[in-house]
Amino acid sequence: MMEALLWFAREMGLKLQVNDWKEPWDCETDVSLLLQLRGELRELTAAIRADNHMAVIEEAADVANYAMMLADNHRTILEDAIYDAVPTEEASDG
Repeated sequence: MMEALLWFAREMGLKLQVNDWKEPWDCETDVSLLLQLRGELRELTAAIRADNHMAVIEEAADVANYAMMLADNHRTILEDAIYDAVPTEEASDG
């Protein structure tokens, strides 16, 4: 299992490197990322139907990357909320 996970993470990383010139995903809205995810899912479906193994791997990495982008944006929101909820020394000296 770990071998497959590490291999696929490398595939995802390669796809991200190719698209490194694009705007960072933390600038994208959920709706925008979901629309792009759906487009990649359609491409993955077409690759599966065409029995194109290399395209399946590439499109699966694209799908996974958009899901990761959504998760990462929400992780950041949660981390910011937790950080904002922790009282600062100045506030506790009050």
